Amino acid sequence: MAEVRNKRITFHVGCLIAIFVCTVFGPGLQSVAALAWLFYPFLIHYGRNGTTRWPMWIVLAFVWALGSWVANMGALRVYDDEGSFGIESLEVLGYAAALVILMIPSVLVDKLAWKQWGEKYPLLTTLVFPAAYAGTWRVFFYAMPFGALGHVATTVYQWTDLLQLASVFGADGIAFLMAWSGPVVFHKLYSESQIKYDSVSDTMETLQEPQVKEQAKKSVNKAVQFIKTPIGVYFSSVFLVFLIGGFRISSWGTGGFFQKSISHTAPEYIDYGCVISDGTYRDATSLFARSQTLVNRGSRLILWSEEAVIMNTTVLETQLLQNTSKFAKANDIFIGVTYQVFLNQNQDSSRNMMAVYGPNGDQLILYQKTHPVPLAEPGVIPGPEGIPTVAVKNFTGHNPSTSLTLGTSICFDVTGFPQHDQYAAWNSVDIVLQPLGLGVRSRTKIILKCFTRCENGVTVFRCSSRGFSAVVNGFGVASYQKQTTADEDFVATVPVAKRIFSLFPFFGLAFGWVCLGRTVLVQSGWFGCVYLNGERSGMLP
Repeated sequence: MAEVRNKRITFHVGCLIAIFVCTVFGPGLQSVAALAWLFYPFLIHYGRNGTTRWPMWIVLAFVWALGSWVANMGALRVYDDEGSFGIESLEVLGYAAALVILMIPSVLVDKLAWKQWGEKYPLLTTLVFPAAYAGTWRVFFYAMPFGALGHVATTVYQWTDLLQLASVFGADGIAFLMAWSGPVVFHKLYSESQIKYDSVSDTMETLQEPQVKEQAKKSVNKAVQFIKTPIGVYFSSVFLVFLIGGFRISSWGTGGFFQKSISHTAPEYIDYGCVISDGTYRDATSLFARSQTLVNRGSRLILWSEEAVIMNTTVLETQLLQNTSKFAKANDIFIGVTYQVFLNQNQDSSRNMMAVYGPNGDQLILYQKTHPVPLAEPGVIPGPEGIPTVAVKNFTGHNPSTSLTLGTSICFDVTGFPQHDQYAAWNSVDIVLQPLGLGVRSRTKIILKCFTRCENGVTVFRCSSRGFSAVVNGFGVASYQKQTTADEDFVATVPVAKRIFSLFPFFGLAFGWVCLGRTVLVQSGWFGCVYLNGERSGMLP
């Protein structure tokens, strides 16, 4: 009896520690992709075997939330360099708790489906959890104002071929594929109906020719049977995702299916300058002087980091815009200036703005930040939803016949708000100019932009005052990145490309909602059969 109890304790402690570790070092703190994938087999294993009593669901939720809290604390850098925590740590804890509360039902639904249909429909049963999980992420995206922070898709940002799945199904598709691994591994390890495979290599030499053919036929049949098993279907699906993703990058990234010479596929380049501000400037004179230095170094495009200059009146705003127009025309460049303007003397209401001017001194875009950071920007008035766009000629300064469409977003606007990003794709935007402020100081932000860029095929130019300034292309690959701090300017020669076609803007968001609807309808039907009719149904999961 004591031995059985000790084994149970070892099982609970081991699984919970593994879940905690995989959560901490999955999406967030370190974003180790292998641990993020390993999280799901442990979660399903514990969800199906460890939750024999309802208090264990509370324990699971607590460990999961604690790990998510630590991971997001590390990702968001909600502590200073000495390791002291601020009030924001409680806010991040609330975020992690809300996420887990929404996610726990997906594990419960998986356990119910496994008990009811696990033996009869093993393959379809493995799809219950990933569908519920991906659908829950869609709800979380829709209901919470934090964008894609902490999303599991951020862990695979360096797996470029896999990342291309986001161009069809978005982050929800990547979450589905990763979560699917949990039920599949569990089925492989614990199902009694697994096919046994016998080695035939040692006996082939002693068999007669008819026997060899028969044995070969059996081997082929076993291979076909393996592909039909849950783990066979899963690995075949993963292989296809990598295969198609590789072809997408290899073909579209080089100008076509057949390889062409560099002279036909080399992109145009632009000298891109970034002016970094610490957000304390009350006058733009020094910022224009630093911009002039970048012009002298060859910059054709200059961006200021978010809220580069702070103004107390709209009169100063007008003066800044007039000076920007003169500066752009005098230097024959594109320039995007950023500022915050307070709308009253109490300074409790403001607009976070960006203005883009072209070589002729014309105002191309005047943009107001759409998604202020929750809690951090309580007085910032959100602008109208959408991304303003403008078609420009000779963007690089080397080819007057080249036409590109520019768009703008500010910082948190493109931290995983799919509806916002879709405006860029729907309007055929090629390049999004994105200034960032202090905000998140870790590498998480650059990771988030990788899969959101892949979703819509748009290149983004980032100028961050404390974090990663970068150029991320439509494949989700950072063609240039640099860690930048306050008052550190730079010039980089970067490729310029047109938007890469993707399917996600047309129906990608529907994938998560379909997963959610399928889970709700099927499981509701099952509960109805069980509790209303008093008998279990054979309905497919």
